[in-house]
Amino acid sequence: MGSKAYFIGIDAGTTVIKSALFDDTGAEVAKAQGNVGLISLENDWYEMDMNEVWAAVKGTVDTLLGQAGADVKSHIRAIGITGQGCGAWLIDRDGNPVRKAILWNDTRAGDVIRDFERRGVSERVYQITGCELFTGSQGVVLKWLSLHEPEALEKASFSLYCKDWIKFKLTGVISTDPSEASISYYDFAAETYSGEVLKRIGIEEYRHLLPRIDKCHDTVYDIKPELAEAWGIPPSVRVTNAPYDISASALGVGAISDGDACTILGTALISEIVIDRPDIKPYNVGYTVPLGPQSRWVRMVNTNYGTPNLDWFIRQFCQDDTARARDAGTDIFDDLHKKIREIPIGSEGILYNPFINSTGLKAPFLHKNAKAHFIGLAPHHTKYHLLRALFEGVALAIKHSYANIPRRVKELCLAGGGARSGLWCQIIADSLNVTVKVPSGEEFGAKGAAINAAVAAGYFKTYEEAVGRFVSYARQYEPNAENHQKYNALFDVYTQIYGQLKPVWNSIAALLDSGI
Repeated sequence: MGSKAYFIGIDAGTTVIKSALFDDTGAEVAKAQGNVGLISLENDWYEMDMNEVWAAVKGTVDTLLGQAGADVKSHIRAIGITGQGCGAWLIDRDGNPVRKAILWNDTRAGDVIRDFERRGVSERVYQITGCELFTGSQGVVLKWLSLHEPEALEKASFSLYCKDWIKFKLTGVISTDPSEASISYYDFAAETYSGEVLKRIGIEEYRHLLPRIDKCHDTVYDIKPELAEAWGIPPSVRVTNAPYDISASALGVGAISDGDACTILGTALISEIVIDRPDIKPYNVGYTVPLGPQSRWVRMVNTNYGTPNLDWFIRQFCQDDTARARDAGTDIFDDLHKKIREIPIGSEGILYNPFINSTGLKAPFLHKNAKAHFIGLAPHHTKYHLLRALFEGVALAIKHSYANIPRRVKELCLAGGGARSGLWCQIIADSLNVTVKVPSGEEFGAKGAAINAAVAAGYFKTYEEAVGRFVSYARQYEPNAENHQKYNALFDVYTQIYGQLKPVWNSIAALLDSGI
């Protein structure tokens, strides 16, 4: 390998841009972040100024390299990029934005999705791509634009994704990668764009907007000389596209082998498992996305809810606990954990289905009207019983997600804000009956991008070698067999409850629609 080497990982999120500098042991040498204004229009339409995104990326790299000495900068080998997936980032023939980017969480194409579902388009597309269509899928957004802003598509030369735009600004190269293409158009069997998908979506005439697909593991690009000179880094620095942020986070926590699983316990509860061949069951739910390593895919489900369950509970029921912790100078979560540990498994008969997101449930089954609820309340229960039930309900939801993916979880890496809770980690380990590992560090998307860059640029021969150097674990939780049996019994009741409540959710939605 020679002398010390350094790698930059860029993770362009929905509101925050993060850049981190790692050495070749995975140690974080420096990091910087910047905010980008999310443009929120009526009815949950979300856009972003593409030039502001690039300015924020450049600003974080400026800051990052300002923290590094000349010796470090002279040994930077590669820059890896990941970021928010999906949406449409249109550029014209001169490389300028045609309009503001339409983001992954935009819902303006709701009528398009309902039409696709009614006509069976979504189901057929899933059979080809292994990915469910939703309002933020690029193909769906392009269909909406063809109906409502055809002039934007006429002006466009390419429809990129967020990290493709950043790579273009860094290198001048226009391309995407299989993980991005897979969400809308990618035929996982042929490993290329699907003409049938384009036809069924109704955007065949815009095929020319789709950039070429370059594999992540072995494709590198030259950085623009003027940027290398301005940043004081070698002109030989290579730039690479990592998979988009969710898959890059899997790399960043060390999930690269068949059966390795990663759950991001954050705003959106995302569970993903590495598989050695595409497997799209359960049908019409979730995404089957190529990972960086050859012959590796990620089967992921996004349940649309996670830590907001806890945020809501603390906001509504724990004001006094929060005040006491503030006055005593203690941590509110440590204090609540002490209370929860006094409550037995099963919360003395309370179960919680954690479907708190107002947009319904996306996985492990689809139900647009799903609601969160507690069941089993009795006079002796306290709010701490409810809180333990909430922790257990999210753990059982994770168990349910993996139960519906046809792969056995060997071990689970847990990331996201919820992973800070040791109690929650143990409950999850007991529920799934697997070892739970919490990786060291925080910027797993950026680390995954840096790992990919180190492999693609040839510094490491394999992803296994890179992960072995870059990834370490701060904590590990082993399952308790007796507790697992108890959670299995709870899980049976948990699944019965929502099975019975599906028609009730529809009735509640009808009441709300009627104005009651």
